[in-house]
Amino acid sequence: MHLGVLNDDGVFWVTRSKESLSFRVVKNLPKAADKRILSDQLVVLKNKDSRANYPKAMRRVRALVEVEGKEREMEFLTNNLSWSAGSVAGLYRCRWQIEVFF
Repeated sequence: MHLGVLNDDGVFWVTRSKESLSFRVVKNLPKAADKRILSDQLVVLKNKDSRANYPKAMRRVRALVEVEGKEREMEFLTNNLSWSAGSVAGLYRCRWQIEVFF
């Protein structure tokens, strides 16, 4: 898994979660003051092969993000456990704007 290689190289990443991703919640993190943050959790992958490639806990942030003038619910994964949930969503929003540009 590419994310495991990045993590091993000391790179922090944020990506959107796939709907088919199967995970187990390890811990619910404290609720953010920002009402656009719907949940913030530590999760581990459930699929045996996926877990073999990325055995560590990762962070799952569900948030309402403005895309093209409309709020959409999105789910993000990151290996950074210290950023605020709002920062995780904000980083992806910036990436989304770059993708739309191209």
